[in-house]
Formats: sequence, C-alpha cells, structure tokens
Amino acid sequence: MSIVVLNILFYLFLSIALFDLDYKKTKSSDDPELPKWIGIIDFASIIFWIILLFINWKYALIGFIVYLISSIIPIPQMIGNILMSPFKPK
Repeated sequence: MSIVVLNILFYLFLSIALFDLDYKKTKSSDDPELPKWIGIIDFASIIFWIILLFINWKYALIGFIVYLISSIIPIPQMIGNILMSPFKPK
C-alpha cells in the first residue's frame, strides 16, 4: 500500500473519528447514538497513524499536526459530517 493511500485513509478515518467526537460532545440526552461500528474506525485511524509512523515518520508528524489544527479549523469534521450523513440518526 502506498504512502499516499495510507495518508488518504488516515485523513478520511480521522475525519469520521473527529465527527464522532464532536457529535458526542454536542448531543443532548434525547439524541440517538451513532452506530457502534464507528469505534472500529476510531481504532483504525490510530492504527493507520502508527503504520505511517513506522513507514515514514515525517508523514505521521504531518498527520498529527493536521489533527491538532483540526481542533481550530473544523474542516475534517465537515468532511466527516458529509461521509457520515447516510448513517446519522434521524
């Protein structure tokens, strides 16, 4: 698997994981939960980051910086919102 594909998968999985985190923070007690398989995606984003760390630490560092910047600029959360729109509870 090439590094570019790993970076894209990491970013997509990170977007879904960050959307899940924001959804849990902002949901009220009446709102339904997201599907349970989202936890697997959260775990997979960590695994992809560790793989990137072993393959090329510079790309892993860039991924970590993207994660930190995403707390300020919500672009990954917006991408996660688009990716998870079919699975969001009504």
